[in-house]
Amino acid sequence: MNPFLITLLAVSIGISLIEDLQHQKIPNVVTYPTMALAVGYHSFSGGFNGLSFSSGGLALGIALFIVPYLLGGMGAGDVKLMGAAGAIFGPKGISIASILVVLAGGVYGLILFAMHPRYTLSFLRRLWGTFRTFVLTKQLVLIPRGIDEKQPVVRYAIPIALGALGYLFMKITGHDPFREMLVNNL
Repeated sequence: MNPFLITLLAVSIGISLIEDLQHQKIPNVVTYPTMALAVGYHSFSGGFNGLSFSSGGLALGIALFIVPYLLGGMGAGDVKLMGAAGAIFGPKGISIASILVVLAGGVYGLILFAMHPRYTLSFLRRLWGTFRTFVLTKQLVLIPRGIDEKQPVVRYAIPIALGALGYLFMKITGHDPFREMLVNNL
């Protein structure tokens, strides 16, 4: 992977991580220029194929995380950061990075649940009540959290950083566990 793209990714993720931790927001001034620089770089170095590669990764990075955003699980800045990473990594790369992001997000969620046991118990009660209501009435009725109940703050830039840097590490070292799984299972 090109040093310019590695630097672009590291700077973009670093600033996004700091901003998310401090202000709970990933600014457009980070994500949009990263997208433009990545698409521009790939287009300049690879012509139409580079443009297609980067644009495909950008679109896929956004598409994979738009549903969690629409469901309220993450912010728009998180989705745009995944699009920016996709513009750098391309479609295959952002697919693998997304798997790593989801895995890191799951571990991060478990850590948050462990750190907030009262919220976790309340969440599990509400989830059980929703499930029980659905089984008995065949209607999905979501039970909202209490007015005074504080939900843990999720800073999704953390799992995005871990997933993107994990993929970058795999790319630099030449380690592709998904290809190895395929080869070993065929």
